[in-house]
Amino acid sequence: YRRGQGLMSQASMMSSRWPLLPLKVLIAGGLLWWLTDSGRLDLSPLTQEAPGPIHLFGFLVYCLSFLPQSVRWWWLLGAQKVEIALSRVVQWTLIGWFFALVLPGGAGTELARGYYVFRNAPNAKTAALSTVVLDRILGLFALVFLGVLAFLGLLADDAPLNINIALMGVATIALFLGTCLGFGLIGFSPSRRLILSLVPRRFAEPVNSMVYAYLHGKRAIAYGVILSVGAHLMLMGSFMIAGYILGTPLGWREVFLIVPLVTISNIIPISPAVVGFCGVTASFLLAPLGIGNRASVLFVGSMWMII
Repeated sequence: YRRGQGLMSQASMMSSRWPLLPLKVLIAGGLLWWLTDSGRLDLSPLTQEAPGPIHLFGFLVYCLSFLPQSVRWWWLLGAQKVEIALSRVVQWTLIGWFFALVLPGGAGTELARGYYVFRNAPNAKTAALSTVVLDRILGLFALVFLGVLAFLGLLADDAPLNINIALMGVATIALFLGTCLGFGLIGFSPSRRLILSLVPRRFAEPVNSMVYAYLHGKRAIAYGVILSVGAHLMLMGSFMIAGYILGTPLGWREVFLIVPLVTISNIIPISPAVVGFCGVTASFLLAPLGIGNRASVLFVGSMWMII
């Protein structure tokens, strides 16, 4: 009976959300039309020559970026003593990215992965779900770290900084320092005890054991950050290849500074698969750097992801 009631409530929630989908599709279509009409999205360079090895190379680099992400999540599961085969984790990662495309916003990835790991870890459901959250945090932390390096590289140049670039750099540094502060509060015993004391009593025991498992698995977290950097380097490399294909060369500092903020905008559920919205974000962020045809680079990356 309870299961039936739960399914009915889920069905009613889904039916109430369906009317929003046509609106989001209209928003995505309007954004794509505006990008194309304004010249910010111009895919004509793709049709000027037949697809060659460089197109296949960019696609393969994009695809390979999923492997370090899967290994990172697998190591976090191991830190929580959740034994799941790596091949299955890779499958769940790819399924998660599919739902990131069909659901509005980037939360579809976590919803799908959380569902699978919750169903396959009956004796450690809270710990298993925590790996999905920490996996996303580690990925964003590594991405913002690369953005900080890019901004510091721009500061090392003698050329004056555009005010918008300076604001982007300050926002990236603030995100990085905020994440470091969060890790520090959890790692410092007095602050950790204070934070854990705020957890409701019914969840206190599993949350405490979960946190202490991560504290004893610091090596897995450190390796996870390294894998995240590698995955993001491949992802950013694919965007640089897309820029080369479109005749819009991108430097490493521009990509490192822009991609973290575009990825964060991916979480905002404005349009399905963030089609259009990420292009607008990239267009405005790349404008101060004097890069033309800005939205097309992100659009080519999105096409690779869909394929």
